[in-house]
Amino acid sequence: MGGSAAYSLGDPAHLFAIQSRQRAILRRLQREGLWPLAGRDILEVGCGSGRVLLELLSCGADAERLHGTDLLADRVAAAHRRLPHVAVTCADGGRLPYGDGNVRPAPTIHGVFIDFG
Repeated sequence: MGGSAAYSLGDPAHLFAIQSRQRAILRRLQREGLWPLAGRDILEVGCGSGRVLLELLSCGADAERLHGTDLLADRVAAAHRRLPHVAVTCADGGRLPYGDGNVRPAPTIHGVFIDFG
């Protein structure tokens, strides 16, 4: 399987990997007392084309409180196309575009920061 077919949900190995990640994230959110997601400020660093952002929305995250950032402009553009109602920026994860003091340490799960604002 070459190219993007390896990342298709039709590929059983890829589907299993995604579902395993989803189960791990949900368990950790519950264990850390961060469930439900509604009403929380959420930032995904390294959001790529927005697949995890979309999953977070399906888990109840509020679109107006969901943010993503990625270093690669083409990935940010893809995330904007996929999720035009979610704030996605092109930035280095070490220099986030949220102003001084707006981003505080927060629990992180797979690059997703919960209650970061």
